[in-house]
Amino acid sequence: MVLYSPELGDEALQAEMERIEGQITATGAEIIRSKSTTPWGRRRLAYPIHNYQDAFYVLYSLSSQPGALDPFERDLKINTNVMRYLLIRQEKAQALEDDPEPEADEPAVGAESDDQTPDGEAGDTDTGDNVDVSGDEVSTEDDAAEPTEEAPADDGSDEEQA
Repeated sequence: MVLYSPELGDEALQAEMERIEGQITATGAEIIRSKSTTPWGRRRLAYPIHNYQDAFYVLYSLSSQPGALDPFERDLKINTNVMRYLLIRQEKAQALEDDPEPEADEPAVGAESDDQTPDGEAGDTDTGDNVDVSGDEVSTEDDAAEPTEEAPADDGSDEEQA
């Protein structure tokens, strides 16, 4: 990828792209795909480069021997019309595509399972507490079937009667 200066006109940009393509083929590299006929165009930069907010983006896909692009890279460094460039080896990108994807049974890192609480702690789905959203206790059929025994309130009056 090459970022060209926004000061270049259409004709100057086309001439610069043709010159770069000529340098690429002169090094023995083969241009597999070039977006020079339809470049990405003038786009806003994420941050200013050489006090410019915009640049012309052009993407090239090349095939070459290792080290063959060193003279080409040197020319890109000293070219005043090239604001930035990036050369990437395609092999690494293909190696990432060849890696097997993780199995679906394994949870992804950071994913919460259904039986975890909002705090991220694992817990039972049924805690035994029947509480609705408002905080009031909710009765279930099991609670209604069980008799409950309440202890008499000890207010101290039993001792006086005896």
